[in-house]
Amino acid sequence: MKKEKGNAFALAAALIITLSLYAPSASAFPEKEATPKPDGPTAAKTEELMKPGDGLDRSAAYDYYLQAVLAERAGDYPAAIRLYDKAAQRDETSSQALRHGAELYLRIGEVGKAQDTAEECVAINSESIECLDILAGINTSLGATEKAAGYLERIIKLDPEDTGSVVALAVAHLQSGAPEKAIDILQGKASASPHQNVYQKYFLGRAHMAAGNYAKAVEVFAETFRQRPDFTVVFENLCWAYRVTGEWDKAIDLYEKYLAVNATDMKTQADLEKTISEKESGKTAEEMREEILMDQPKEIDYRFFLGMTKWQQGEMMRDMGMIQKALAQFQLVRAADPESQTVISYIASIFESLNLLKEAVSAWKQIATTNDSEKKSLNLKIADLYDRMGDYEMSLKHALVAVKLDQEDPELKFLAGFMYGKLKKYNDAIKLFQAAQDMNPNDPKYHFHLGVTYEKLKKYDQCIEMMKQVIALKPDHSNALNYLGYIYAEQNINLGEAEKYLLQAIDLEPTNGYFIDSLGWLYYKKKMYKEALAQLLVAVRNITPDPTVLEHLGDVYSAMGRIEDAADAYQRSLDAKVYDDRVLDREATRVKLEAAQKIIEGTSRR
Repeated sequence: MKKEKGNAFALAAALIITLSLYAPSASAFPEKEATPKPDGPTAAKTEELMKPGDGLDRSAAYDYYLQAVLAERAGDYPAAIRLYDKAAQRDETSSQALRHGAELYLRIGEVGKAQDTAEECVAINSESIECLDILAGINTSLGATEKAAGYLERIIKLDPEDTGSVVALAVAHLQSGAPEKAIDILQGKASASPHQNVYQKYFLGRAHMAAGNYAKAVEVFAETFRQRPDFTVVFENLCWAYRVTGEWDKAIDLYEKYLAVNATDMKTQADLEKTISEKESGKTAEEMREEILMDQPKEIDYRFFLGMTKWQQGEMMRDMGMIQKALAQFQLVRAADPESQTVISYIASIFESLNLLKEAVSAWKQIATTNDSEKKSLNLKIADLYDRMGDYEMSLKHALVAVKLDQEDPELKFLAGFMYGKLKKYNDAIKLFQAAQDMNPNDPKYHFHLGVTYEKLKKYDQCIEMMKQVIALKPDHSNALNYLGYIYAEQNINLGEAEKYLLQAIDLEPTNGYFIDSLGWLYYKKKMYKEALAQLLVAVRNITPDPTVLEHLGDVYSAMGRIEDAADAYQRSLDAKVYDDRVLDREATRVKLEAAQKIIEGTSRR
C-alpha cells in the first residue's frame, strides 16, 4: 500500500526560526499533549455542592459542575466557563464553581471577568486562597498595589508557609515606595524552594538598595550570585551595587568574565565601558551615586519569573496543572503590559502545550500584526496550527502569505503546495511543487510529493517518472521504493521490478506494515495467494486497522475460497477509520461484503 508519511510542516520544521524574542519549545511543531486535567469533583471538593436542606437546586448545580469539569478536561474552556456559571447560579452559597470559573477566565486572558468572578467567590468564601491570589495578582497588574497587599496579607494569615505570597507582598511594598516593609517581610524568610529563595534574596537586595543600605545590598546580591551564577538579573544588580559602593574593580572583573562567555552582549559591554569611565573620572562613589542609581537595571516582574519557573517545571514533569498555573501568571503580566510580544509569545506557546490551538492562533496573530521582521515565520507557525486543527483553507492562506513574503524559498512553495493537496486542489499543488523542484532539483522530497500528486490525478506515467527521479537522487528512499512498487502492482505491470523495489523498501523498514501490504498485494496480483496471505497477515498485525490493507486481506481470502474470512475482513475494512486524505471506494467494499454474505447464506441452506 502506498502511504505518505508525516506532515509537510513537520518536514519543514527547520524553516521555523528560533527567535530570541519568542518562547522556546521542545520542537518547532510540538506534538499534541495530553488534555489538561484539573482537580476533579472529589468528595471533599463537592461537599458544599451537595449540602441538603435549604431549597437550593444543588442537584442541578452538581450536575452542571460535573459537566463543566469534563468540558475543562476536554480543553473546551468557553463551555466549561458557561457550565461553571450555571452551577454557581443554581447554588449561590457554593464558591467551588466560582473559583474554577475565575481560574479559567484568567487562563484565557479575560482579566476583568476573572476579577468579578473571584470577588463573588471571596464574598461567599473569604478563605478561598486561590481566588484571593487571583485578586492579588490582578490588582498588582493594574497598579493597585495597596489593594493587592491586602489580599496577600489575608493569604499569608491563612497560610503562613506560602512563601510565594510572602515574596509578592514584599514586592508590592517595594513598588509602593515602602522598602523597609519589604525588608521586614523578607529578612530571614527562607523558602524550601530554591527558585523562591533566589527571588526572595533578589528582592531583598533591591529593597536594601531602595532603602539606601548599599553595603547590605552588595552582601545579599553577592550571596545570591554565588548560589545562582546563571541568574542574569542578579549578576546585573550585583555589578550595579558594586558601582554604587565604588567597588569598580569587582564590577569590571565580573563584566569581563561575563563577556568572555557572552561576547555579543552589547548592553553588558556598554555597562563595562561606563564602569571604567566612572573609575577613571577621579570622583568618589558618593559624588557619582545619584547618577549611578539612575542607571539601575530594570526591575524584574516577579509574576513573569514565577510563570517561567512553573512552565519549566511543568514541561519537565509533564504536569499540565503546573503549566496551567504558569499560563495564569503570564496572563497577569500581560494585563499590566498588553503589548509585550515576549509575554504574548509565552502565552501562545503554553496554549499549544495545552492543545488550545484556537487561542494559540489568536495570540500568534497578535504578534504577527506588529512584527514585520518575523512575519514569515509567524505565518508559518499559524499555518501549522490551522493544519493541526483541520482548517486547511486558513492554513493555506497563511502559507501563501509566507510565500509572498519570500519568493526565493522553495520550502515555502512546497508547504503551500502540500496544503493545496490537502484541499484536493491537485493542479495548484503541482504548480508549486514544480516551482520548488526547479529551484532545488536535488531535493528528493519535491520530486516525491510531485509524484504522489500525479498519482492522485491518475497520471501514472508521470508518477512513475517522479518516483524514479527520487530513487536516483536517494536510492534508500523507502517511501519512493514502496510507492513505485505499489503503482506497478496496481497497474499490473513490471511485476518483477515491483518486487525488487518492495523488497528493498522492506529491507530498509522491516516492520513497516504498509510496505509489507504492498508486497502482499503484489503477490496477489501474481496469483501467489499463499505468499500474499502470509504478508498481509503480518501487515495487519503491524499497523492500526487500515481499510485498504483489510480489503486486500479480504480479496486474498476470497481468491482462496475462504469466504467467511473474506467477509470478516471486508467488514473490518468498512469499520476501520481513515487517518489520511485517501479517497476510498467504500461502496465497492460493501458490494464485496454482500457478495460474500450471499455465498455464506447459500452454503448454510444446503
